[in-house]
Amino acid sequence: MRRNTDYSAEMGRYETALSSDYKKQNGVFYTPVELCRRILREIKVRRGSVLLDPCCGAGSFLFAARAMGFTRLYGADRDEGAVAFCGDRLKTGTVKCLDTLGNDGSSVLAALHLPEKADFVVGNPPYAPMTGNCRIQSGDRAFLQRVRTSGKNLFLAALLRSFELVKDGGTVSYIIPKNFLHVASYGPLRKEILRQKAVVSIVDLGVCFKNVRGEQVVFTVKNRPPSPRHSVLLERDTGTEFEKRARIPQNFYRDEIILFDSREEYRIYRKLCGRHPPLGRAVRSIARGRCAESGAVSGKAIRKFGYRDRKTPENGDRILLQNIYSAESGVIAACGGNLEAGQTVTVLVPRESGRCRYILGLLHSRLVNFYLYKFCYNSSTLTMHTDAGYLGKVPYARGNARQTAAVEELSAGLEHSEYLSEEWLEEMEALNRLVYRIYGMSEEESAYIDRCVRKIQSKRWSNGG
Repeated sequence: MRRNTDYSAEMGRYETALSSDYKKQNGVFYTPVELCRRILREIKVRRGSVLLDPCCGAGSFLFAARAMGFTRLYGADRDEGAVAFCGDRLKTGTVKCLDTLGNDGSSVLAALHLPEKADFVVGNPPYAPMTGNCRIQSGDRAFLQRVRTSGKNLFLAALLRSFELVKDGGTVSYIIPKNFLHVASYGPLRKEILRQKAVVSIVDLGVCFKNVRGEQVVFTVKNRPPSPRHSVLLERDTGTEFEKRARIPQNFYRDEIILFDSREEYRIYRKLCGRHPPLGRAVRSIARGRCAESGAVSGKAIRKFGYRDRKTPENGDRILLQNIYSAESGVIAACGGNLEAGQTVTVLVPRESGRCRYILGLLHSRLVNFYLYKFCYNSSTLTMHTDAGYLGKVPYARGNARQTAAVEELSAGLEHSEYLSEEWLEEMEALNRLVYRIYGMSEEESAYIDRCVRKIQSKRWSNGG
């Protein structure tokens, strides 16, 4: 343990000495040794296996592997200083200064004097968008085109190269941005992996690195096609271990990969999506506001069912939402009428006239916020956006005439009641109960959603707060 502590302290000092501009431009953020140990235990590295970290930096994974008794260790990085640091302290294995993104797999293996591909490829590749000076130096136009069509980020290039470096049936385990699982621009590579590789496990790390925007996951795949019955193990990092949450059939995923926290969530998701069409079909448009004039509504001016600085319009079929979504607050929206919307506002226009307050009530419900947080934003604790790509996926339940009228009445009452008063909170609870009935949720399912949302949302939004 002392050796781990000493190495971690030295690595921390080395990373601190790097300029913030260099780290940001090159996507350089080193991995804690203890996290490396958890990952190596997770992927079950075998004695005598060849383990390669193609973007090893200061060598966290290699040092952890050596401490666990593994000896056939190989690493590469294009940072000469990091390679020297790693080589001086590792004292076993081979570490080379090498651009593993710009060179193909066979060239990298030859430079490392590896006669065959690795059994395990691990690491924390750089993540940085390929803009400005952040480029991959390669003459392989086909490879560069694959990276561009996959989302234009360095970690995508590293992921593609990893399959050139690992044996058939070997394991790749990388720490990558969590948004790889659902962002549309990463779709081509994500769908290719789901078709061609067996995804072993995905560990939700949450916010793992200081000064790194976004959250991360440990993404582990076998370099072989999945069998028809193959399942993906979903886990969460507790800081001391990877806690198992659910197993989901890989063939369930076609594109986006949702991190279900339990089988119950998986069943709720399938029930909601199986019974109700997406909200995107019930609206004319969902778009960002464009008005730059001083009188336009800003996101901060909106509160749930109303505004801070003006009356809520009685007429009009538009909904204005804060474009920034946080798990703690959930949807914050109001009827927009003919108000001008600024750039921090999302404007939703229902397809049917007269549906504004019905949809507004659904959007504020615990059920819809549960769906957004869990299944659209993949349980992200960071702020997201209420853009069409997310809101449009929300299941839209059409209530009967009586239910629709009741939701509209509650929405109107919430507009006029004193904000966050006892009366207002009681009306919100009535709205939540009604929405559960409209969506056909059982008492157990409703209770599950309530518990989850109460954990993540501020207590001010419920009558217990």
